[in-house]
Amino acid sequence: PHVRFALDGIRNSAEAVFGTGQNRLTLSASQSVIELWLQPRLGHLQAATKAELLIQSMVVGAHDAPQDDVIRIRYGTGDWQHPYRARLYEEEIIPVAAPSLAQRPEHWTTLPRITCAGPRPGWHAWAAEFGIPSTPVPSLRFDTHLNALGAAKAGLGVFLASRPLCERALKTGALTQVDENSLPHHESYWMLAGPKALSRHHWQNMVEILCET
Repeated sequence: PHVRFALDGIRNSAEAVFGTGQNRLTLSASQSVIELWLQPRLGHLQAATKAELLIQSMVVGAHDAPQDDVIRIRYGTGDWQHPYRARLYEEEIIPVAAPSLAQRPEHWTTLPRITCAGPRPGWHAWAAEFGIPSTPVPSLRFDTHLNALGAAKAGLGVFLASRPLCERALKTGALTQVDENSLPHHESYWMLAGPKALSRHHWQNMVEILCET
C-alpha cells in the first residue's frame, strides 16, 4: 500500500506538470445506460475531456469488471476493488405508463403489466411493500430496461422503471408516474476504472458530468 500510494503521487504530479497523452476514453455499459443516461451527457463530456469517446455496448449478463484500459459501468452495490469508483445515481423504482393508458378509468393496478429481467425489484417486491394484488401477471417480459421502457411508452402496460433512467420521458410527457409511492433500492449503476483507463483529471471530469451528487 505504501508503494502504491507513492506511485499514485508520482503519477498525479506528472499529470499536473506534463498533462496526459490520453486522447481516447473507452466506456463499456449496457445499451439502456448508453441511450438513457450517457447520450444526453456525451456532449458535455467531450467538451470537458477533449477526448475521443469510444462507447462499447456490454453484452447482457456480463457483469465482470476487469481493471484494464476500459471505463466500465456496472450495476451492483459498489463493492468492486477499482481505484476509481463512483455511483451514477441513487436508484428509485416507480410505476410508469403512457398517458393514454394511465387515463383509463380503471385503477392502474388492474392494467396490463410489463416486467424486465435483472436485479431491480419487480412486481412481487412492489406488491409486498405496498399491498397491491400480485395479479395480473405481466404479459410482456423483456431482457433490457430500454426495451421495457419503450413498450410502456407505446401504451402496452405499466412498468416498474428506474426513475433516473426514465426522467426525460417523464419530463416530456411520454410517460407518467401512476402512483405516488416509490421503492428505493440499495443497488445502482457504478462507474469503475483503473489508472490505465484514464487520468485522474479525466476521471474528475467524468464524475462531475455523469454522476449525480
